[in-house]
Amino acid sequence: MQRLMGKSFYKGIVLGTVAVLAKKDMVVKRVRIEDAEVEIKRVGDAIELAKAQL
Repeated sequence: MQRLMGKSFYKGIVLGTVAVLAKKDMVVKRVRIEDAEVEIKRVGDAIELAKAQL
């Protein structure tokens, strides 16, 4: 048996599947854009890819 600690929504004993949510550290990096048209196309391509995945 494994015992997990965390924030509870209900006090008591629980049986069932456990879902562990973990935060991923994200790093935002600033870069200078040399060619705006290339970046606009890159964003447009990313939007289309996201729509296709949904």
